Amino acid sequence: MKTHTDALRPGNFSVLIAKCTYRDRGGYADAVVKRLSEYLPSSVAKYTVMTATTKNRGFGFLTQRMMWSWKGHVINAILKSLGKESGDPQDYWQLSKLERIAYFKYYLETEGAFLFKFSEKLKSLGTVSYFQLQQKIQDLFEEIYLEYIDFTPDFRERLRIKSMLNETHKQMKDKAKKYSLGTIAHKIRPHMQALSDLRLLEIQTRGGEEIYAPITENGFQPLIAFCERVRTLKELEETISTDKCFALIAQTLNLDAQAFSRSQHADKLLRVLLRGYEAIREPSTGIADIPALADFVAARMLCDEGIVVESKDFSEFLDERRISLPSSVQYHVDGRGELAYVILNIG
Repeated sequence: MKTHTDALRPGNFSVLIAKCTYRDRGGYADAVVKRLSEYLPSSVAKYTVMTATTKNRGFGFLTQRMMWSWKGHVINAILKSLGKESGDPQDYWQLSKLERIAYFKYYLETEGAFLFKFSEKLKSLGTVSYFQLQQKIQDLFEEIYLEYIDFTPDFRERLRIKSMLNETHKQMKDKAKKYSLGTIAHKIRPHMQALSDLRLLEIQTRGGEEIYAPITENGFQPLIAFCERVRTLKELEETISTDKCFALIAQTLNLDAQAFSRSQHADKLLRVLLRGYEAIREPSTGIADIPALADFVAARMLCDEGIVVESKDFSEFLDERRISLPSSVQYHVDGRGELAYVILNIG
Protein backbone atom coordinates (compact mmCIF):
# COMPACT_ATOMS: atom_id res chain seq x y z
CA MET A 1 0.00 0.00 0.00
CA LYS A 2 2.93 2.34 0.55
CA THR A 3 3.66 2.30 -3.16
CA HIS A 4 0.32 3.41 -4.58
CA THR A 5 0.75 6.03 -7.31
CA ASP A 6 1.11 9.60 -5.98
CA ALA A 7 0.67 8.53 -2.36
CA LEU A 8 4.24 9.31 -1.29
CA ARG A 9 4.32 13.00 -2.23
CA PRO A 10 5.37 15.07 0.82
CA GLY A 11 2.76 17.70 0.04
CA ASN A 12 -0.02 15.14 0.45
CA PHE A 13 0.96 14.73 4.09
CA SER A 14 1.04 18.49 4.53
CA VAL A 15 -2.56 18.77 3.26
CA LEU A 16 -3.54 15.85 5.50
CA ILE A 17 -2.06 17.52 8.58
CA ALA A 18 -3.05 21.11 7.82
CA LYS A 19 -6.60 20.52 6.59
CA CYS A 20 -7.89 17.10 7.61
CA THR A 21 -6.55 16.13 11.05
CA TYR A 22 -6.03 17.70 14.47
CA ARG A 23 -3.73 17.75 17.48
CA ASP A 24 -6.47 16.76 19.94
CA ARG A 25 -9.30 15.21 17.95
CA GLY A 26 -9.11 11.70 16.59
CA GLY A 27 -11.54 9.67 14.55
CA TYR A 28 -11.92 6.90 12.02
CA ALA A 29 -9.56 6.58 9.07
CA ASP A 30 -12.47 6.49 6.63
CA ALA A 31 -13.66 9.88 7.84
CA VAL A 32 -10.17 11.35 7.37
CA VAL A 33 -9.96 9.83 3.88
CA LYS A 34 -13.28 11.48 3.04
CA ARG A 35 -11.99 14.88 4.19
CA LEU A 36 -8.72 14.45 2.29
CA SER A 37 -10.65 13.44 -0.85
CA GLU A 38 -11.84 17.04 -1.06
CA TYR A 39 -8.26 17.97 -1.96
CA LEU A 40 -6.81 14.81 -3.59
CA PRO A 41 -8.20 12.02 -5.78
CA SER A 42 -9.98 9.52 -3.52
CA SER A 43 -7.58 6.64 -4.25
CA VAL A 44 -4.57 8.84 -3.47
CA ALA A 45 -6.29 10.12 -0.32
CA LYS A 46 -6.89 6.57 0.88
CA TYR A 47 -3.27 5.48 0.52
CA THR A 48 -1.91 8.77 1.85
CA VAL A 49 -3.85 8.23 5.07
CA MET A 50 -2.75 4.59 5.27
CA THR A 51 0.92 5.52 4.93
CA ALA A 52 0.69 8.44 7.36
CA THR A 53 0.69 6.20 10.46
CA THR A 54 3.41 3.82 11.65
CA LYS A 55 1.47 0.76 10.50
CA ASN A 56 3.26 -1.31 7.84
CA ARG A 57 6.39 0.82 8.16
CA GLY A 58 4.54 4.05 7.38
CA PHE A 59 5.83 7.55 8.00
CA GLY A 60 4.29 8.09 11.44
CA PHE A 61 2.81 11.57 10.97
CA LEU A 62 -0.44 10.38 12.60
CA THR A 63 -1.27 8.05 15.45
CA GLN A 64 -3.56 5.08 14.84
CA ARG A 65 -6.39 7.26 16.21
CA MET A 66 -5.78 9.77 13.40
CA MET A 67 -4.34 12.49 15.65
CA TRP A 68 -1.01 14.20 15.02
CA SER A 69 2.02 12.35 16.28
CA TRP A 70 5.04 14.38 17.29
CA LYS A 71 6.14 14.32 13.64
CA GLY A 72 2.75 15.71 12.67
CA HIS A 73 3.31 18.55 15.14
CA VAL A 74 6.64 19.34 13.44
CA ILE A 75 5.05 19.54 9.99
CA ASN A 76 2.16 21.65 11.31
CA ALA A 77 4.54 24.07 13.04
CA ILE A 78 6.60 24.40 9.87
CA LEU A 79 3.54 25.05 7.71
CA LYS A 80 2.29 27.66 10.18
CA SER A 81 5.66 29.38 10.24
CA LEU A 82 5.59 29.55 6.44
CA GLY A 83 2.01 30.81 6.32
CA LYS A 84 0.83 27.84 4.30
CA GLU A 85 -2.89 27.67 4.98
CA SER A 86 -4.57 27.44 1.58
CA GLY A 87 -6.70 24.54 0.41
CA ASP A 88 -4.88 24.18 -2.92
CA PRO A 89 -2.65 21.07 -3.04
CA GLN A 90 -0.40 22.85 -5.54
CA ASP A 91 0.72 25.19 -2.75
CA TYR A 92 1.82 22.21 -0.66
CA TRP A 93 3.47 20.27 -3.47
CA GLN A 94 5.90 23.13 -4.08
CA LEU A 95 8.27 22.58 -1.17
CA SER A 96 10.26 25.38 0.40
CA LYS A 97 13.83 24.82 1.56
CA LEU A 98 12.58 24.33 5.12
CA GLU A 99 10.01 21.72 4.09
CA ARG A 100 12.59 19.88 2.02
CA ILE A 101 14.90 19.61 5.02
CA ALA A 102 12.18 18.35 7.35
CA TYR A 103 10.64 15.88 4.94
CA PHE A 104 14.05 14.65 3.81
CA LYS A 105 14.73 13.52 7.38
CA TYR A 106 11.48 11.54 7.58
CA TYR A 107 12.02 10.03 4.13
CA LEU A 108 15.51 8.97 5.18
CA GLU A 109 14.07 7.22 8.23
CA THR A 110 11.32 5.48 6.23
CA GLU A 111 12.48 5.21 2.62
CA GLY A 112 16.21 5.66 3.10
CA ALA A 113 17.23 2.18 1.96
CA PHE A 114 15.44 2.56 -1.37
CA LEU A 115 16.84 6.08 -1.76
CA PHE A 116 20.36 4.78 -1.20
CA LYS A 117 20.10 1.87 -3.64
CA PHE A 118 18.47 4.01 -6.29
CA SER A 119 21.13 6.71 -5.95
CA GLU A 120 23.79 4.03 -6.43
CA LYS A 121 22.13 3.07 -9.72
CA LEU A 122 22.15 6.68 -10.85
CA LYS A 123 25.78 7.08 -9.90
CA SER A 124 26.82 4.07 -12.00
CA LEU A 125 24.51 4.69 -14.98
CA GLY A 126 24.03 8.47 -15.06
CA THR A 127 20.34 8.13 -15.88
CA VAL A 128 17.84 5.30 -15.35
CA SER A 129 14.81 4.67 -17.54
CA TYR A 130 11.47 3.42 -16.34
CA PHE A 131 12.05 0.28 -18.41
CA GLN A 132 15.36 -0.38 -16.66
CA LEU A 133 13.76 0.00 -13.25
CA GLN A 134 10.89 -2.19 -14.36
CA GLN A 135 13.39 -4.99 -14.96
CA LYS A 136 15.41 -4.42 -11.77
CA ILE A 137 13.05 -3.10 -9.09
CA GLN A 138 12.32 -6.46 -7.48
CA ASP A 139 16.03 -7.33 -7.37
CA LEU A 140 16.68 -3.94 -5.76
CA PHE A 141 14.10 -4.54 -3.02
CA GLU A 142 15.38 -8.04 -2.32
CA GLU A 143 18.96 -6.75 -2.23
CA ILE A 144 17.89 -4.35 0.52
CA TYR A 145 16.32 -7.15 2.57
CA LEU A 146 19.38 -9.38 2.20
CA GLU A 147 21.83 -6.65 3.17
CA TYR A 148 19.84 -5.88 6.31
CA ILE A 149 19.83 -9.57 7.20
CA ASP A 150 23.59 -9.68 6.65
CA PHE A 151 24.60 -6.75 8.89
CA THR A 152 21.90 -6.97 11.59
CA PRO A 153 23.57 -8.43 14.70
CA ASP A 154 20.42 -9.43 16.59
CA PHE A 155 19.22 -12.93 15.69
CA ARG A 156 15.56 -12.15 16.39
CA GLU A 157 15.72 -9.06 14.21
CA ARG A 158 17.23 -11.09 11.36
CA LEU A 159 14.35 -13.55 11.65
CA ARG A 160 11.88 -10.68 11.53
CA ILE A 161 13.44 -9.30 8.35
CA LYS A 162 13.42 -12.77 6.75
CA SER A 163 9.76 -13.05 7.66
CA MET A 164 9.08 -9.71 5.97
CA LEU A 165 10.83 -10.93 2.82
CA ASN A 166 8.84 -14.17 2.86
CA GLU A 167 5.61 -12.20 3.27
CA THR A 168 6.55 -10.09 0.28
CA HIS A 169 6.98 -13.26 -1.78
CA LYS A 170 3.61 -14.57 -0.61
CA GLN A 171 1.88 -11.45 -1.88
CA MET A 172 3.13 -12.09 -5.42
CA LYS A 173 0.61 -13.95 -7.52
CA ASP A 174 2.69 -15.83 -10.07
CA LYS A 175 4.65 -19.01 -9.41
CA ALA A 176 7.96 -17.33 -10.27
CA LYS A 177 7.47 -14.95 -7.33
CA LYS A 178 7.79 -11.89 -9.56
CA TYR A 179 5.84 -8.66 -9.46
CA SER A 180 3.17 -8.36 -12.14
CA LEU A 181 3.60 -5.53 -14.65
CA GLY A 182 0.52 -3.80 -13.22
CA THR A 183 2.06 -3.86 -9.75
CA ILE A 184 5.52 -2.67 -10.81
CA ALA A 185 4.29 0.81 -11.76
CA HIS A 186 3.20 1.30 -8.15
CA LYS A 187 6.63 0.21 -6.93
CA ILE A 188 8.43 2.84 -9.02
CA ARG A 189 6.52 6.00 -9.87
CA PRO A 190 5.49 7.05 -6.33
CA HIS A 191 9.13 7.04 -5.19
CA MET A 192 10.20 8.99 -8.28
CA GLN A 193 7.49 11.60 -7.74
CA ALA A 194 8.50 12.06 -4.09
CA LEU A 195 12.18 12.46 -5.03
CA SER A 196 11.18 14.98 -7.68
CA ASP A 197 9.18 16.99 -5.13
CA LEU A 198 12.21 16.97 -2.83
CA ARG A 199 14.22 18.35 -5.77
CA LEU A 200 16.61 15.45 -5.80
CA LEU A 201 15.48 13.94 -9.09
CA GLU A 202 14.56 15.17 -12.56
CA ILE A 203 11.87 13.25 -14.44
CA GLN A 204 12.19 13.55 -18.21
CA THR A 205 10.12 12.01 -21.01
CA ARG A 206 11.78 10.66 -24.14
CA GLY A 207 9.94 8.72 -26.77
CA GLY A 208 7.02 8.21 -24.41
CA GLU A 209 9.20 6.73 -21.65
CA GLU A 210 10.17 8.29 -18.35
CA ILE A 211 13.88 8.90 -17.79
CA TYR A 212 15.16 9.60 -14.28
CA ALA A 213 18.26 11.74 -13.76
CA PRO A 214 19.82 13.32 -10.67
CA ILE A 215 19.16 17.03 -10.41
CA THR A 216 22.27 19.16 -10.89
CA GLU A 217 22.46 22.52 -9.16
CA ASN A 218 25.60 24.63 -9.66
CA GLY A 219 27.47 21.52 -10.73
CA PHE A 220 26.40 19.59 -7.63
CA GLN A 221 24.23 16.46 -7.66
CA PRO A 222 22.57 15.86 -4.26
CA LEU A 223 21.57 12.23 -4.90
CA ILE A 224 25.08 11.29 -5.94
CA ALA A 225 26.53 13.12 -2.95
CA PHE A 226 24.14 11.17 -0.73
CA CYS A 227 25.38 7.71 -1.70
CA GLU A 228 28.99 8.90 -1.64
CA ARG A 229 28.52 10.22 1.87
CA VAL A 230 26.98 7.12 3.48
CA ARG A 231 28.51 4.44 1.16
CA THR A 232 26.63 1.45 2.64
CA LEU A 233 23.19 0.66 4.05
CA LYS A 234 24.82 -0.19 7.35
CA GLU A 235 26.39 3.26 7.52
CA LEU A 236 23.04 4.83 6.67
CA GLU A 237 21.35 2.94 9.51
CA GLU A 238 24.08 4.02 11.92
CA THR A 239 23.61 7.64 10.84
CA ILE A 240 19.88 7.44 11.51
CA SER A 241 20.15 5.50 14.77
CA THR A 242 22.73 7.93 16.19
CA ASP A 243 20.68 11.01 15.20
CA LYS A 244 23.16 12.34 12.65
CA CYS A 245 20.51 12.94 10.00
CA PHE A 246 20.75 16.71 9.81
CA ALA A 247 24.50 16.64 9.18
CA LEU A 248 23.87 14.16 6.35
CA ILE A 249 21.08 16.36 4.96
CA ALA A 250 23.34 19.41 5.02
CA GLN A 251 26.01 17.55 3.06
CA THR A 252 23.52 15.99 0.64
CA LEU A 253 21.83 19.32 -0.17
CA ASN A 254 25.19 21.12 -0.34
CA LEU A 255 24.24 23.57 2.38
CA ASP A 256 27.03 25.72 3.74
CA ALA A 257 26.58 24.57 7.32
CA GLN A 258 28.64 24.45 10.50
CA ALA A 259 28.25 22.38 13.63
CA PHE A 260 26.37 23.87 16.57
CA SER A 261 28.50 25.63 19.16
CA ARG A 262 27.04 26.36 22.59
CA SER A 263 29.20 29.43 23.03
CA GLN A 264 28.40 30.92 19.61
CA HIS A 265 24.88 29.84 18.76
CA ALA A 266 22.94 29.46 22.03
CA ASP A 267 20.97 32.71 21.60
CA LYS A 268 19.88 31.77 18.09
CA LEU A 269 18.79 28.33 19.22
CA LEU A 270 16.81 29.80 22.09
CA ARG A 271 14.88 32.13 19.76
CA VAL A 272 14.00 29.27 17.43
CA LEU A 273 13.10 27.04 20.36
CA LEU A 274 10.59 29.56 21.70
CA ARG A 275 8.97 29.88 18.26
CA GLY A 276 8.66 26.13 18.02
CA TYR A 277 7.36 25.79 21.54
CA GLU A 278 4.53 28.26 20.92
CA ALA A 279 3.47 26.32 17.84
CA ILE A 280 3.82 22.81 19.24
CA ARG A 281 2.77 23.03 22.89
CA GLU A 282 -0.63 21.83 24.05
CA PRO A 283 -2.57 25.07 24.74
CA SER A 284 -4.14 24.10 28.06
CA THR A 285 -1.18 22.36 29.73
CA GLY A 286 1.81 23.86 27.94
CA ILE A 287 3.29 20.40 27.36
CA ALA A 288 5.27 19.87 24.14
CA ASP A 289 6.89 16.74 22.70
CA ILE A 290 10.67 16.93 23.07
CA PRO A 291 11.39 15.12 19.75
CA ALA A 292 9.06 17.54 17.92
CA LEU A 293 10.83 20.56 19.38
CA ALA A 294 14.21 19.06 18.57
CA ASP A 295 13.32 18.46 14.90
CA PHE A 296 11.67 21.87 14.46
CA VAL A 297 14.71 23.61 15.94
CA ALA A 298 17.14 21.53 13.88
CA ALA A 299 15.27 22.12 10.61
CA ARG A 300 14.93 25.87 11.16
CA MET A 301 18.52 26.32 12.35
CA LEU A 302 19.85 24.48 9.31
CA CYS A 303 17.56 26.32 6.91
CA ASP A 304 17.83 29.84 8.33
CA GLU A 305 21.24 29.91 9.99
CA GLY A 306 23.27 27.16 8.32
CA ILE A 307 23.87 25.48 11.68
CA VAL A 308 23.62 21.73 12.24
CA VAL A 309 21.87 20.98 15.55
CA GLU A 310 21.56 17.29 16.33
CA SER A 311 19.36 15.83 19.07
CA LYS A 312 22.32 15.51 21.45
CA ASP A 313 23.02 19.24 21.11
CA PHE A 314 19.37 20.03 21.77
CA SER A 315 19.14 17.78 24.84
CA GLU A 316 22.30 19.24 26.33
CA PHE A 317 21.00 22.77 25.72
CA LEU A 318 17.76 22.02 27.59
CA ASP A 319 19.64 20.32 30.43
CA GLU A 320 21.96 23.30 30.84
CA ARG A 321 19.00 25.70 30.88
CA ARG A 322 17.34 23.58 33.55
CA ILE A 323 20.47 23.57 35.71
CA SER A 324 21.02 27.32 35.45
CA LEU A 325 17.30 28.22 35.68
CA PRO A 326 15.45 25.27 37.27
CA SER A 327 11.99 26.80 36.89
CA SER A 328 12.46 27.43 33.16
CA VAL A 329 12.42 23.78 32.06
CA GLN A 330 10.09 21.12 33.45
CA TYR A 331 10.45 17.59 32.12
CA HIS A 332 7.65 15.02 32.02
CA VAL A 333 7.80 11.30 31.31
CA ASP A 334 5.73 9.07 29.04
CA GLY A 335 3.99 5.82 29.96
CA ARG A 336 7.31 3.97 29.96
CA GLY A 337 8.89 6.40 32.38
CA GLU A 338 11.14 8.00 29.74
CA LEU A 339 11.58 11.75 29.28
CA ALA A 340 9.27 12.71 26.42
CA TYR A 341 7.67 16.09 27.16
CA VAL A 342 8.69 19.50 28.38
CA ILE A 343 7.10 22.70 29.67
CA LEU A 344 9.14 25.84 29.09
CA ASN A 345 9.03 29.07 31.02
CA ILE A 346 11.82 30.97 29.37
CA GLY A 347 11.51 34.72 29.08
